[in-house]
Amino acid sequence: MANPTTPTGITKTAPSSSSGNTIPTFRVSGVASGNIVKLYSGGSCGPEIGSVVSTGTTADITPTFMGDSAYDTFSTKAFDYAGNVSGCFSSSISYTLDTTAPSAPNGVALVTGSSNATTKTLRVSGVSQGDTVELYISGSNKPCETLVNSGTVGSGNNTIDIATSSLSGNSYAFYAKAKDSLGNTSSCSTAFFNYRWVLLFRQTVPICGHIHKV
Repeated sequence: MANPTTPTGITKTAPSSSSGNTIPTFRVSGVASGNIVKLYSGGSCGPEIGSVVSTGTTADITPTFMGDSAYDTFSTKAFDYAGNVSGCFSSSISYTLDTTAPSAPNGVALVTGSSNATTKTLRVSGVSQGDTVELYISGSNKPCETLVNSGTVGSGNNTIDIATSSLSGNSYAFYAKAKDSLGNTSSCSTAFFNYRWVLLFRQTVPICGHIHKV
């Protein structure tokens, strides 16, 4: 029995970007229905990162063995059920897979917010430039319970100041998360800032504020 015909093409069908936090899908063309089509990282058909049984002249493969890395070439072969194998076809396709979340912020501290201020500003530290930092409040011992605002860390900075919206008199714990440009999100910070308010002569007055690090 003759060997299967060598595949004639590989394209990345999703995502459209050249980097992301999702495993991409590839389409191998020039195969026969019933072929076992294997996809490899690199240009010499090894190591294998995924396979599928073709149902037509193309085969879509979402790899199951693809780790975080910068890839620039993928290759493929076709097999029949008798074990005959085609030649190796390779294609230059660039894709960077990054599923690693940023580290959680390591500090949350009050910058401004007087007793009658309508907003408060918190400084979040231990973050990286370009990351989006989300500020949360919790009133029921649930870290990162309610999102109140967010901001993007500026160039060369590892802190960011974020102003809250107007908050009613209450006791709040402020927490933070960091999110990178690909959407990978950190866990909630273990560092938080407790801010307690009481109603005194119809005016809210801060009576204590403490930074906590666990």
